Amino acid sequence: MIELLQTDTNYVYFFLRIVAGIIIFPYGMQKLFGWFDDLGGGVGIKETIISMKSKNIPVYLHG
Repeated sequence: MIELLQTDTNYVYFFLRIVAGIIIFPYGMQKLFGWFDDLGGGVGIKETIISMKSKNIPVYLHG
């Protein structure tokens, strides 16, 4: 059980996670808030939901 909870201090994984986060961050902000128009157009959450509905992807809307 102790081995399951123990972690290694490996900076390679840390570096790869930081790089992946930097790469994925603009895409997520474009979809959520409509940022980064110069990178292909920011659509925002409303346009993303409309696009998902047109592709028959189930969307959870609370309320």
